[in-house]
Amino acid sequence: MRHIYLIIIEFIFLFSFNSCAITEADDPVIVSGTITDSYGAGLGDVTVQLETTLGTEEVITNSNGKYTFNLPSGGTGSIIFSKDRFTTQKKTIAFAGGSNKVINLQMKTLVEDSYFDINAKDLSFSKIGGEVFATVHTNMDYEIEYKSDWIICSKSASSIIIKYDTNYTSEERKATVLITTQYGKTITINVTQEAGPPLAITDYLGKDNKTNFCTNIPFIAFSNVATIASVNSSISGLNLSVKYSDEKKTAYFPNIILPAFTPAKITYSAESPTGEEKVTGQFDIKAYTNCVNTGSSISQKVLFTKDSQYFWVQTNTIGGTSLIQYSSNDMSVTGNISMPLNRYSTVSYNRYNNCLYISRKNESKIDIYDATNGQYIKELDLSSYLNGSSVYEIEFLENGYGLMLVNNLLYYINSADNNKCGLFPNDASLVDPNNPAKLIVKTIATCNKGKTFVLTDKYGEINKVFVIDSYSKSMTSYYNLRDYYFATSDEYFGVILGSSNNITYIDFSTGLKYDIASNYVGNRASILITGEKLPTILTSVFSKISIKDGKQNKFESNAPLSNIYPSNDGKTVVITYNNTIYLFNQDLFTINSYKIK
Repeated sequence: MRHIYLIIIEFIFLFSFNSCAITEADDPVIVSGTITDSYGAGLGDVTVQLETTLGTEEVITNSNGKYTFNLPSGGTGSIIFSKDRFTTQKKTIAFAGGSNKVINLQMKTLVEDSYFDINAKDLSFSKIGGEVFATVHTNMDYEIEYKSDWIICSKSASSIIIKYDTNYTSEERKATVLITTQYGKTITINVTQEAGPPLAITDYLGKDNKTNFCTNIPFIAFSNVATIASVNSSISGLNLSVKYSDEKKTAYFPNIILPAFTPAKITYSAESPTGEEKVTGQFDIKAYTNCVNTGSSISQKVLFTKDSQYFWVQTNTIGGTSLIQYSSNDMSVTGNISMPLNRYSTVSYNRYNNCLYISRKNESKIDIYDATNGQYIKELDLSSYLNGSSVYEIEFLENGYGLMLVNNLLYYINSADNNKCGLFPNDASLVDPNNPAKLIVKTIATCNKGKTFVLTDKYGEINKVFVIDSYSKSMTSYYNLRDYYFATSDEYFGVILGSSNNITYIDFSTGLKYDIASNYVGNRASILITGEKLPTILTSVFSKISIKDGKQNKFESNAPLSNIYPSNDGKTVVITYNNTIYLFNQDLFTINSYKIK
């Protein structure tokens, strides 16, 4: 019995112990505390939210900042403290059954907890434009303000971006960037950019067509002191030695000598004295002003207007004839006249009325056009004078009086007298002595400011030259010349005659002849206007010959040149070569001839 009693007592003891352990875990829990501000005062109206596995409870602190939660049992969870304009805080907690958990907390306002950190206060920029990134750490919104127009500021998630222009001025410049946060905090960034300008190319030969090779030494101008580090040319053998201006801001290439018809591309690199700044560039140089390829042509004729502002080019090809007007300044196309196939024979310019006279084939009619704008003016019907024959050559003097070659007859036409027409007064020297009905004159030209006609008797071998005054119609003759070609100019009262190895100039005012022996006569020539008493000529084998002193300059070229046409004012020369029309400044063949090969 006593043994059974002890067993019962032990069982009761164990049962009582186990019952006490279960009850403590499930005992109620009190979670409480006091919320204060940064000065230690109780903070009322704080929302305290407790989230546990049993659910969510929420209380509001009293005016002293106190709060209390009564929970049925222990466990874990999180507690969140929030109040308008204060920083919300969250804590993770664990509480045992039957315990009294105290959680006190100090809360700070959003302003007190706000922060704005940037890794830039004062910034210095180089004179060359770019951008910088300033890293920002903040928990606030903010705005950026700036007034200087040479910077642009923007913001991303974690930085402020400041873009700045290149400083082309010679002064250091400053700017201020003001950052204002949502709570009124301000941060100032002071920006300074070094004085400019940066190393840059400001000008070079041919830029904007303001300079050209004929009248200027090839050059490159820089914004600052610079040296040429390297320079190359598309044409081998050019002398690219450099000379600098006194201020070292311009590099010159004074020893470049160009082929007349081949442009060169100059490429270069330059750097500042320290080598920190570098620039590269290129420019094209050419001896001629401009050129136009006309394709495969049979012949071409160039006619300058009286003021030399324009010139007309008649081009004959197998497919037809074109008549195009160009500017003497840059050879831009400024007009054209339709030339139907096989309709016209020759084009002449009348300086008296500034008109083009275009003769029709197989008709005694001439179409007249305004030489300035290419507008059609009228048809001139000369059938009653010419008996249906067509005009194959016509030239006018400055007073409007003209001569025409028509079917072995020489006619006059007076544009100053309503284009009155008739046979030119007969002169025995103008006809074949063995055949009085046959005119020996084959070509007509003018000289002496358009006051004098010059007629020759043959195309290939000139024996006679006839000189006719524009007013008196008196004629002077020169015989036994035996030359291949002739050339006249408004600037001179005379004629150039070329033979196989000799150039002759006849001065009509004195009757004197000047002979120059030469191997560079060619098969045609033109007179350049130099202002000298005696002319200088440019021949088809691309040679310059002075009648004054006999000096001869043979330029390098795959001659022969097809035609050479100087303007009336002596400023430009049109040369046709290899089916291309080239416009040159005439000085290139006179005072600046040393610049071309």
